[in-house]
Amino acid sequence: MQQDNCQQGGKFKQLFRYLVETTKTLPIEFVKELSVQAGLDMPIEVMKKQLTGEETEDKCKEAKRDSSGPRFGLRRPWLRMTCQLMKVKSWSAEDISSTATKAGIEMPTQFLK
Repeated sequence: MQQDNCQQGGKFKQLFRYLVETTKTLPIEFVKELSVQAGLDMPIEVMKKQLTGEETEDKCKEAKRDSSGPRFGLRRPWLRMTCQLMKVKSWSAEDISSTATKAGIEMPTQFLK
């Protein structure tokens, strides 16, 4: 049974959840460094809550946002960390897209470029 979008989180958060929690490819400390390099400095405790889904359940109960279209801009921390991951690890859009596909997330390469 598939969760609704609110409980899953965004595609980029799902990608990091796959890399940190499922495959253990990236340690949470490395993701913390990515957030600092992306200009965010997100606390590790917040990251852990978001990646495990604890924080999302509370937010879903409080309010539902309009999910009719993509949200772009500086307020998308997981997108910014994904861009930083691509720079640091020298991953291409194709690498990220194939990793997302393994995680069960549809993320076209045109979206990442």
